[in-house]
Amino acid sequence: MTIREDLAAVLQHLGTYPQHTGAQNEELAKALDMSPERLNTAVSLLENSGYVKPLRVMGTGPFDFAKVEITPHGKLELERAEADAEASRREAPAPEVRPSPFPIGSPFGFTDLDWEYIGIENKSSKLIVVFAHQWQSEHYDSATLINALSDEFAQALAKSLAAGSLSLGFVPLRAGYGEHVFNQIARSIIAADIGVFETSDLNPNVMIEMGVALTWGTRVHPIREESRPEPPSDISGQTWACYRDSGGVWTDPDHFDRVVQMVESAARKKLSGRK
Repeated sequence: MTIREDLAAVLQHLGTYPQHTGAQNEELAKALDMSPERLNTAVSLLENSGYVKPLRVMGTGPFDFAKVEITPHGKLELERAEADAEASRREAPAPEVRPSPFPIGSPFGFTDLDWEYIGIENKSSKLIVVFAHQWQSEHYDSATLINALSDEFAQALAKSLAAGSLSLGFVPLRAGYGEHVFNQIARSIIAADIGVFETSDLNPNVMIEMGVALTWGTRVHPIREESRPEPPSDISGQTWACYRDSGGVWTDPDHFDRVVQMVESAARKKLSGRK
């Protein structure tokens, strides 16, 4: 099936549920006979258009959401698609869902220039990975950790199926001069394909930035130094990567393979959005 056919299948199925209810991730994947990767891509694209509202909590891998429901805007689009299909008088019509060209909603203070920046980055040939962390910490050396993460994602991209299709854009988050601090950071996170969040210090700004990523559907990859305590209960369900020696060693022996899988999934979503 094509991506557009996946969009239509997901929206049609969700349209059968009563208002304010929805489908669990595994339930939806089984009903549509759709892989987690395809379902994640479809839900993300539908969410960007305002047609569905996913519930995102930690620990739902390989799915990017726990539950998803259709929105009133999605019901209207489904009605339009079904009316077009009926008018064309095709047998067993498959309504074509058209993603909206404009995102639904806006963070505080965003302007057209911010959305223009996000649109350019979304269509770029780079897999964008942003890194949020406390710049001075007792638990790691920032420069060493940044280099370790940048090298790791470069190697993962080179080993992934997206090698040759995308280059890596690794961006440590830091406020720029002459701009609203939140705007620059928020738009960088929303435009990113993967967000890495260092939580060893439980820095409030990093937690807020992770919330922006979760809200807007950016793939989240939290990390922490292995000796640091567990995160707050409301985000403790996420799959965490623990390290020591400022990223020189990762405690999970399968860590790199998991990063490659993450990169491939994010790249697939990026490339499908550019078609």
